[in-house]
Amino acid sequence: MNKKYLFMILIILILVVGASLLLIKINSPTGAVVTEKHYILAQSMAPGSTPTIIADKKGFFAKEGLDIEVKPFTSGKLAFDALLGGSADFATVAETPLVYASLNGQEFYIIATMTYSNSNTKIIVRKDHGILSPQDLKGKKVATFIGSNAEFFMSEFLTRNGLSTNDVKIVNLRPPEMPTALINGDIDAFFAWEPHVYNAKKELGDNAEIYRGDFYTETFNIVVRKDFAEANPKTIEKFIMALLDSEEFIQNNRDASVKIVADYLTVDSAVLENIWQGFSFKIVLDTFLLDSLNNQAEWAIKNDKVPAESKIPNYTDFVYKSALMRINNEAVTI
Repeated sequence: MNKKYLFMILIILILVVGASLLLIKINSPTGAVVTEKHYILAQSMAPGSTPTIIADKKGFFAKEGLDIEVKPFTSGKLAFDALLGGSADFATVAETPLVYASLNGQEFYIIATMTYSNSNTKIIVRKDHGILSPQDLKGKKVATFIGSNAEFFMSEFLTRNGLSTNDVKIVNLRPPEMPTALINGDIDAFFAWEPHVYNAKKELGDNAEIYRGDFYTETFNIVVRKDFAEANPKTIEKFIMALLDSEEFIQNNRDASVKIVADYLTVDSAVLENIWQGFSFKIVLDTFLLDSLNNQAEWAIKNDKVPAESKIPNYTDFVYKSALMRINNEAVTI
């Protein structure tokens, strides 16, 4: 082969290798070339996960140089359990599982709240089972997922309608199991979130009634283990940067965001269109979160959901503020 061509090939190989090294290089005090780690995000299959769904599907994690593998879970509680068990590095979860974990002495950090919703968690009932008002739930068999925010919603809903959990027969089911149980008549009602309520309503039609509660606003949060946060501060900053890109995309591309999330959750876009206005997607750490955690901790202790000796912790100790503060100080009001 001509020496000229051999020389050209050698130059191309050098350039390719050099470019590859640059692609895997990350900032470090020494400027050393190291490979970015592989991280696992345990993601609840719920609209509350919209910012992380968008970050994954639009490549915002990759834009920040993060190698994120998304593992779907049917609830935030199960995603959070995976995190605590060491099989995930990040998790999306509502506040109730965090309360249970904190009251049982487990440690974690909330690095950001990303979603608020006052319309996602609700109850669906079968009218042909004699439930024409909330008070008709007395003596009925109702399902919820124990340890999730749906359980808290159920307890508060019953109380506000003159009932208690002792007035109903509670069945512990995972959310994807609830629509089939209701459609088959094995239960009379269930407390859960979308898209499960929609899936049941779609089959039952006018035979089903949905009740909401303006007393509850759900938060959806990004959580990590404390040891992970202390060992990976730069990674957490990059993760939050990706979420901020998601926030901007959602604000400027409503229809596209609805479609992306609907496709991911495998539901008709109509179900998200109907409740989308009830969601606020904002990357923050604010006092509303602390109030919610404290209120639910009081509820858990009062209703014997945790050991009697449990004490409400200082929830500021469970908030990792430094990353979001360095990026957007105004988003942190805790």
